Amino acid sequence: MKKILLETKFSKIYMLVVIILTLLIVGGYYSYAMFTVSKEKSNAISIVTGTLSYDLSIDGASGNILSVNSGETKEFTVTLSNPNSRIARFNFYYVGALPDGVTAGYVTGDGLSTPSVAIGINLEADGSVGASNVYKIRVTNNSGSSATVTLGVQVGLDYNDLALPSNGHLFEEAKLEGPVADVIKMNIGENGAINTTDPDQTFITGTDPNNYIWYSGKLWRAVSIDPVDNSVKLVTQWNISTISFNEENNTAFIGSYMEEWLNDTSVDGFLGNLREPEKFIEMDSVWNATETTETTKPAKTTMVIDSVGLLNVYEYTMSYSGTTYNNGYLNNGLYWWTLTPYDALHIWFIYTDGIVSGDYFSYNTFGVRPVVNLKSSVLIIDGNGTMEDPYRLEGDNDTNLSGTFLNARYSGEYIRFGTEENNLYRIVSHEQ
Repeated sequence: MKKILLETKFSKIYMLVVIILTLLIVGGYYSYAMFTVSKEKSNAISIVTGTLSYDLSIDGASGNILSVNSGETKEFTVTLSNPNSRIARFNFYYVGALPDGVTAGYVTGDGLSTPSVAIGINLEADGSVGASNVYKIRVTNNSGSSATVTLGVQVGLDYNDLALPSNGHLFEEAKLEGPVADVIKMNIGENGAINTTDPDQTFITGTDPNNYIWYSGKLWRAVSIDPVDNSVKLVTQWNISTISFNEENNTAFIGSYMEEWLNDTSVDGFLGNLREPEKFIEMDSVWNATETTETTKPAKTTMVIDSVGLLNVYEYTMSYSGTTYNNGYLNNGLYWWTLTPYDALHIWFIYTDGIVSGDYFSYNTFGVRPVVNLKSSVLIIDGNGTMEDPYRLEGDNDTNLSGTFLNARYSGEYIRFGTEENNLYRIVSHEQ
């Protein structure tokens, strides 16, 4: 009886030793394996259950389609959110090739994100709700029909690089391209505003809006937009010449010295120094030259048809808000004529401090800031509308001038001659 009990006890001890040794061996193996994996990639042992997802909205509504009508430029606010309870990686792109005549890109600015590179970008998780990125996508449609751009999103684990699908394309920074009126209204800037109180003209206001335009070697400011035909009224930033408005005791624009010089198509006149004016400007623009002692909107008593004119006193005052004459963007610190007669002897003009006055006679000599109406079909293809980088127009954006003769260029353009410090010159006129 004792022998049997002894053997039973020995068997239990043997089995216990075997189990302990087995656990030690297995535990050592897994410890080594986990240490090896962690050493190679610390996140490799993370375990995620469920499916990662994303939220995409366009202008506040769920969706992934950007629709733009023919001849239109639109900006869309696109919000990409992480609805997961953990950090996840996201990629944002458009699907397929853009239609002919359609461009799309992202806009930079305060509070806006820049679309990531192909590997994606991580969005943090904040408790049960994840973070969001806000993008501004600008689409310009210069095709003959409406167009759509389809957005795509990828989502994955935060430590896994993403790869674009074969039909996916990353957005590049948007260029300001499209009809002049549309681009200006869309990119007026924080120091500018759009005033739509006048049904005949949509005015650009502010201290320094993004409305600089380079055309025919001259720097211009966009003043207003015709809501009927989308043409844009431009005035030169600086005085182009200094002349009398008209002879003594004659304040009419028709037949004046001013009208003659502005619309002279020879090399001595202003119109003759514009690049292909028939292509760029309205050659039969209508100008309100009605006499008035007020700065409010004048009656349409004296209307003149010409290619080139001047701003009337009302159009000037609409460029600023309230009575802050000196803060309006049209105040260039110089004396210059308006188009408006004050009475039979005097013409409204602008002082150096921006104040308007009707005190000076028509035969006095003041600066001239010519005005034209840019055709609605003219396109902006470069620039951002600032003084340092004015908008450039399609057909007037020369890039290679090698071998070009000076007599083929335009009055107002700049050239560099020589290697000394003061080597910048400006073409003043052409001599026959």
